[in-house]
Amino acid sequence: MKNYDPQPTIKGFINEYNSQITIWCPECKTWHTHGEGNGNRASHCLMQESKYNTNLGYRIESYTKADLLKFKQGILKLILTDKEKEMLNFNEGGFE
Repeated sequence: MKNYDPQPTIKGFINEYNSQITIWCPECKTWHTHGEGNGNRASHCLMQESKYNTNLGYRIESYTKADLLKFKQGILKLILTDKEKEMLNFNEGGFE
């Protein structure tokens, strides 16, 4: 087995209705939902050899508003036409 960080960190989205946190697992390519808030969690990964399937599990940190803004700007950059970007004052760094 490879050498891994004994307790890696994964970022997740907090559900505004029940405060549970949901992460995208890069190992088994599926969403996992955990209890409320940031912190240490047992792995829900479906891949037996996953670096997350250790006795220590992983740490979860919620995405910040700045992280989410970067996502939004990245998505808009991909889907907006040049004309729409111009109309919205959207440049390489996002909105002006």
